[in-house]
Parts: sequence; C-alpha cells; structure tokens
Amino acid sequence: MPPEYPMREIDPSLYLVINPEQCRHQSPVDIAKNAVAGGVSTVQIRTKLMCDQSYTELAAQVDQALRPLHVPVFVNDRLEVAAAAGINCIHLGQDDVSVHEAREALGPDAQIGLTVRSMEEAENAPTQELSYLSVGGVFATRSKANPDPPIGLTKLKDIVRYLKSRADCPIIAISGINQTNLESVLSTEVDGVAVVSAICESDSPETVARELRNTIHSYQTTGV
Repeated sequence: MPPEYPMREIDPSLYLVINPEQCRHQSPVDIAKNAVAGGVSTVQIRTKLMCDQSYTELAAQVDQALRPLHVPVFVNDRLEVAAAAGINCIHLGQDDVSVHEAREALGPDAQIGLTVRSMEEAENAPTQELSYLSVGGVFATRSKANPDPPIGLTKLKDIVRYLKSRADCPIIAISGINQTNLESVLSTEVDGVAVVSAICESDSPETVARELRNTIHSYQTTGV
C-alpha cells in the first residue's frame, strides 16, 4: 500500500523551485524559510546532481522546516525520494514516470504537478488528475543545464487560454521569471509563477520574494 500523508492545501501563486546548485548565499533550508517569510506559497526541491540519499535528506529538511507554516514541499522527478522523505507532493516532467504511476506510489491524496512545453503536451495532459500545471520554459534560464528553447509570451498565452478552457487546476508559468518581466507574465492570465534563479541566487531571498508577492498581489487586485 502507498504511504499516507497529511494533506496541505496547494497555493502555487508564488512557487519557488530550489536548485541546491544555485544556492550561492544561503543554504537551501534557509532560502526556503526566508522566501516563505517574504510570500512564497509553495516550494519545490529540484536537483539532477544529488544522489538519492542526499536528495532525500535535503527534501526532508526543507519539508520539516516548512511543515509548521503549512507550506507544501514538492520533490522534482524522483518518486523514491519523495516516499523516503515522507512527502506526497511530486512534480513531473514529460520524461518522468506517469501521473498514474505517481499516484499509485504516493496514494490517492498525492499532490501532483506536471510541466507542459507545447500545445500538444497541453492537449495530452491528464488535467483532472493534477494539482497544478506549469507551462514553459517561458524565457531563457540558467537553472537547467540543457533547457528547451523558450516558448515566449505569445505561446504561453495560447497554452494558458487552452488549458483554462478544460482544466480546473491552477496554471503557472516557469523559467526565467523575475521582477523585471513578472507583470508581462501575469498578463497571460496564469494563476501563478515559478521562480528559481531570482530567489536562489539572491543574497536576500526574503526581499526578492516580497517584491514578487507585492507585484502579484497588486496585479490580482487592480490588474496593473
């Protein structure tokens, strides 16, 4: 039987993806705590370099730090790491295990996110089984060794419009998003944004998170 975990509500409006290799000024745990203090609502741990044991230990540390704050922590890609860390939130890419396999492993209450990179992938996404969808990468990024070509704002808007016509789950944009381009991304009617470098590489994650949160709040409130 899959393990059982307590449910935590997902709010992906300001979604931090922590890449440990980019944490230049603070530890991943400190970045997570400080960014949440600034307004981050969901956190994901993503690494392609760590072994399973180190990845599990880091994910568990971040989850334990944020659990009292009721902020969900997602593990990227590796089901075995999520299960070993006691986490039932997993983010999947197109080349990872299927959403069905993830739910079988983590249980019926698992929170599952999925990235789509094109209209074709959006059309094939099992939207009814997902907690959220991320779309991208929108802009060029340093946070992946071999990123796909950026889709840009026009394609992002088209994919978001299509997904909103058939999906009840939140839709977020990812890749290269920062204080400078955030408003243009929000204009595509996404429900949230995923941020990596802008926070992970900052010497003040809380300040950057607060600036992003204030912009999101202002846009959601006034449309500007």
